[in-house]
Formats: sequence, structure tokens, C-alpha cells
Amino acid sequence: MNLLSLISSCLFLSLTLISIPLNSAQCIDQPYPTQPNIKLASKCLLVKKQPMKNVNYQVQNDTNMFVIQFNCEIKDITRCAKVKSSFEEAGLIISSTLILNTPILINAKFREMESAGILGAAGPYRTMPMKDDDGFERLYPQSLVKQFQLSVHPEFAPVDIIADFNSLIPFWFEGDPPITSQQIGFLELIIHELMHGLGFASSWNVYLDNFPEAATPEIVGLTTGTTLPDLNAKFVFNGFQESAFDKYLILLPENKLISSYANELNKFADFGTTYENAFDFLNQFVVSPQFLVAKEIFSSSISHVDSLTYTNTSEFLMTFSQEKGRTLNDNIRIGGNYAGGAIGHKLRLILESLGYATKESPNYKSPSPPDLPFNEDLNSSSWNNFSYKFYHTFVVGITIIMINYL
Repeated sequence: MNLLSLISSCLFLSLTLISIPLNSAQCIDQPYPTQPNIKLASKCLLVKKQPMKNVNYQVQNDTNMFVIQFNCEIKDITRCAKVKSSFEEAGLIISSTLILNTPILINAKFREMESAGILGAAGPYRTMPMKDDDGFERLYPQSLVKQFQLSVHPEFAPVDIIADFNSLIPFWFEGDPPITSQQIGFLELIIHELMHGLGFASSWNVYLDNFPEAATPEIVGLTTGTTLPDLNAKFVFNGFQESAFDKYLILLPENKLISSYANELNKFADFGTTYENAFDFLNQFVVSPQFLVAKEIFSSSISHVDSLTYTNTSEFLMTFSQEKGRTLNDNIRIGGNYAGGAIGHKLRLILESLGYATKESPNYKSPSPPDLPFNEDLNSSSWNNFSYKFYHTFVVGITIIMINYL
């Protein structure tokens, strides 16, 4: 993310065509959090496995359920220690709000990036299709699916959340001298980004570079990449797919669930329809009635809450940008010293709506596994050798505003 925003719009600067078998779905891996437009389709087979009982992992009230795999690429040992400590503190804060039964693995990196204008980012390494109670498949973050302890689930990647932050930024760390007007509080930033990694993110975005006035959910089988595609390759349409976060979003002033727009988009063609190439698909889509639907949802980002409404309140954490010159404790105090600290009441309700359990709502809300083939070899995965390599929300324009009665 840059200094003006925490998450930027993902445009279709290039197309990578990924073949997806008929009657199959895909997991999406995003190994580069500061480049969210790079998405890798992963063959997503189901595995049969008994739920983890965590016999050797006793969860107490003060247990940090986030396991940090930390890689610091700078020579300042003291600063590296502060970064790692911030991740650990963020994990404790979130663990005190959520009831987690399975550790969440974070691969975190702190390094000198190419530009001093990039703060860094975090997000789910893998999202996977799960069938919701309304019959539709949506993409769920792996960190959440693990908490359901399903006996059948899509294959997991080695890590749950990927994080990458820029050492060129003059971050302020807990225990430092008073924060200056040009510093960003690192702990608040980490908690914000881990919320995205836990699933606070919409799949609706501008994916059609030539038509920036239209937004769609993820286009199954058609994602961005680092290389030019084979423009002559055939493209099999398997639908537009939302994230778990999108299920309860409502478009104002229409007061209409955004998922209903996704349903309209999926009337564009039967799943499994084959096009000569990606551009054949796009050319037919932009002259369809469904393209007009996509134009109604135009947005640069709907993965944050409305800044005008929630800055200087207890719901400050997920606003579009972070206030410079303020520590996390400053924002908690300005917001009214909410008992939940950084995680406001409405944010907690959003996490519950996604399916997480909390002390106030201790039962997980689990979707069902998707209709996918099985992988009978539980020990085999194409990723095993990868070294590291709202229900209570309303959409307003390009932001999210949370209804007042929550």
C-alpha cells in the first residue's frame, strides 16, 4: 500500500489465462501482498482429514494464536526486534477478541523496498471456494476455514497470511520516543493488515483495464499475472465469484444485497462456455446486459469503512488511510476508549458474520466444502516444496458504512 491508501485498486494491466476444468473450481494464491493484482490459480482438490483436536496446543486467555515466521532483511537488529514484537503484540490483541482453535501461520517480511512510498501490506495467502447457506460458493480465507476443523476441506497452503513491510518508512514502534507528525504507528498498521488477512476484503474490483467504469467479482479462471498471456488460448468461463466478505454487503441507496448483482452477472453465460480467448470473452461481455450491472457497482475499493463516518471513533481501524502522528493508543483514546481496544464493536460483528467465533458469539458459522474432486494422497501437495517461496455492513459509493444499530 502507498502513503495515501492501504489498499489500491487492482486493474487488469495484463491478463493471464488459466485453464480451469469443467465442474471444477480454483483456489487463489496471492504470494505478493504489495502486488495484489498478482493472483495464481491453484488446483483446489478436497482432502479428507479428521479435525484437529489441538491436544498439544492448550488455548488459554493469553495464548497468542498467531505463529510468526519472521524474516528481517535489514542489518538493524534492534529495529528487527521491534518489528517482530509488533507482530506478536498484534497477534495477542486479535487472539483476545477471537476464539481461535487452530494457530494462524503468518509469513512476515521486513525489507527495503524499491520505493519509499510503499508502506507494505498483508493478506490471505490462499482463498478457497466454500459453499454458503444460500447455495453460492464464495472465496474464504484459509485462516478462517482452518478454524471450522472440517473433516473435508480444500487443500491448505503452508501459510495462512502473507505480510511484507517496507523498512524505508520511518515507522513508530511501541516504546519509542513520542511519535512525530510524519510517523506511522506500526502496531496499528499491522492489526489493520491482519484484518485483511483474516478476510476483511471484497472480491469486487475493477478487473477490466479498458473499462475502468465497471466492477465485477473475481472472474474464475481469468486473473492477473506477471507475464503476457497466450492471446490465442481458449478461455472457459466458470463464473464471477465473490468473497465471504461480500455476502452481506448492501448497496445504498438501493438497499440491495451486492450478491444479487453477482447473480445477475452470472447470467451472462453458462458455466463451462468456451471462448476463443480472453478478448473474445471480454468483447462479448461488454455488449451484454450484465455489463450495465457491472457499471452500477463501479468502485476503486470496498474493502474499507467510510473515513468520514468512522475516523475519530472506536471503528477507526479499518478506515481507508491511517492518521500520521497518532499511536494506536491515541486513536483508541480519541475514539472513546472502547473496551475492545483497536477492534471496535462493529468490526467484531463483521468478523462474526464472516464466521469467526468470539467471546460474545462463541459458535463458528461454517459453510460447506465445495463440489470438488478429492485428493486421496493427503501428504501430496504442489505447495509442499514452496520454500518461501456483514452481515452488518453497508456499501456507500466506494466505501463501507456500518449500520448504526450495531
